[in-house]
Amino acid sequence: MPGLCLAVADIGDNRDRRKFVEVAFFAIDRLKTAATLKPDRILRFRYPDGARNAEGFAVLSNSRLLVVTKEQDRKSRAAKPARLYTVGLSGTGSALAEATAIFQAEWDVPEWVKDHGLGGLVTDIDAAEVTKERLRVLILTYGRVVEAEASWTLGRLTLDNKRVYRVDSMEQQEAISYDDQKRGFYFTSEAPLAALNWLSAGDRARMPIRYVRPEACGDRLR
Repeated sequence: MPGLCLAVADIGDNRDRRKFVEVAFFAIDRLKTAATLKPDRILRFRYPDGARNAEGFAVLSNSRLLVVTKEQDRKSRAAKPARLYTVGLSGTGSALAEATAIFQAEWDVPEWVKDHGLGGLVTDIDAAEVTKERLRVLILTYGRVVEAEASWTLGRLTLDNKRVYRVDSMEQQEAISYDDQKRGFYFTSEAPLAALNWLSAGDRARMPIRYVRPEACGDRLR
């Protein structure tokens, strides 16, 4: 799609039963109306190795979508390593495009954050592109944020130089995004009260949390 757009991902699948999931794209200019809108385009995709549950996704400028899954042992409820997939966004320009996701890597997020319970599950990601080959990636769990450098090597995404931040002052963090300057990031929480928080990534030893009102962020939040 030409110009800016809003991507809305319907990728949750707690029971791992869905045959496909979808991401809807809306042109930004069309969002200035109070009328109910239909998506300008829908990307429908399947995983190559069976249904997956996911909440984290990011759209890259190289016509790729990143999806990080939430993996959990059904009996013990212990968190398992997350799986990373990419989905190509190119197509014929039709309103509905279909694709198969490509498995890229397995990220042992529960081990990185030393939490194999529910707190070790991935809830969202954000990616800031440094170059076409390198990314900075934020991975949000219920109690931690992992920031890492990612690079495309022989078509696969590898991750290194990981840093882990404690953000467990609130329960059940849900969404994360870098700020405009990529010097800090915002995250939201579902419980006990919906709130927005800002953390400076410049202070590596201690991550001070500043609570801000969502309307103070303008259009910087997804």
